[in-house]
Amino acid sequence: MAHSGLYLSNMLLQMYGKCRSVEDSRLIFDGLPYRNSFSWTLMMTAYGQNGHAREARQVFNDMPEKNLVAWTAMVTAYAENRRVDEAKLVFDAMPARNQVSWNGMLSAYAQNGHADEARDVFEAMPERNLVGSTTMVVVLGSSGRVDEARVVFDGMEETDVVAWTALLDAYAQNGHLSAAKAVLEAMPERNEVSWTAMFGVLAESESLESLMELFVQMPEHNVRLLERCPERQHGSVWNAMLAAKAHNSREVEETVGVLREMEAEGVAANETSLVSVMAACSQAGDVGGAWSWMVAMVEDRRLRPHKQHFSCVVDALGRAGRVGEAEDLMAAMPFVPDDVDWRCLVGACKRHLDAGRAARHAAKLERVNSAAPYVLVSTAMKWQSMPVK
Repeated sequence: MAHSGLYLSNMLLQMYGKCRSVEDSRLIFDGLPYRNSFSWTLMMTAYGQNGHAREARQVFNDMPEKNLVAWTAMVTAYAENRRVDEAKLVFDAMPARNQVSWNGMLSAYAQNGHADEARDVFEAMPERNLVGSTTMVVVLGSSGRVDEARVVFDGMEETDVVAWTALLDAYAQNGHLSAAKAVLEAMPERNEVSWTAMFGVLAESESLESLMELFVQMPEHNVRLLERCPERQHGSVWNAMLAAKAHNSREVEETVGVLREMEAEGVAANETSLVSVMAACSQAGDVGGAWSWMVAMVEDRRLRPHKQHFSCVVDALGRAGRVGEAEDLMAAMPFVPDDVDWRCLVGACKRHLDAGRAARHAAKLERVNSAAPYVLVSTAMKWQSMPVK
């Protein structure tokens, strides 16, 4: 058979194995007039990947010449089928070992939760590389041995984004949120896996304020990361997305779109969710939209408006130049106006050249802060303790 024909057959054999069609892999293998070492190893791997450790061992035994790749593949096949003791027997019988072999045995223990045995292999490795050290950080973190994971990480001669993410995840999955955030901030580079690891643990802790901060730091505020997040059913995840959209987007419909998607996913909006939507309306000066969402939260969702919801309407009225109505609402609402309301009102007076009102209300402020729009959005963070279905 020509070399190109064997190459294509080997690729088909591998493809069927990955697609869980091991019978088709075997048909390709049995039909080969000539087999090279890759053919044998790929057949062995196909069996191992599909839960057939015994058949993988039979292929290994029948292999006319076993090279280092085949020995390591047999270790992996046993490991994938949770037969770690047999993997160790194969490893011990290997006539020679390289870094890939050592990493294979380390991974065998790691993926089956044998942290102590993995540590023994790691300590015995003649040379440690990036892959092996990162695997050790992962298995120690998964076993709750975060301090040991940190020692391994600190001893690494080189690191990459995968190693940093492994350390971040070690802290995160063991509840060390401050340390995980410190690792995220110290990372020389970040990828979506890094962001998602941090995002997931913050969602589990329902720390809306921290989630909001994380969204603001991210290079792109998009739904793709949310779709990848396993904690997307947490209301806190969606509320953080809403708060970030309200803070960063100039289009009310973008924030409303996130709310619609949230409810389509079966996650009920709560008071926090509606604060963000109404804040988006207020920043746009959309008085009608702010009022409509106030009504909708009561009539459609049976939610009770709170102080922050009224503040959104006050801000929307002020931005629309309806300062008198904003003043009337502040006087009539069932809550005592606070600094946020007074800042919004004074700011609106100044924007619309109502110097009399501005002077009259400025005295009521304890301090003047021009960041009222951001404060309005971030007040949503105060509602993180409210349950979301």
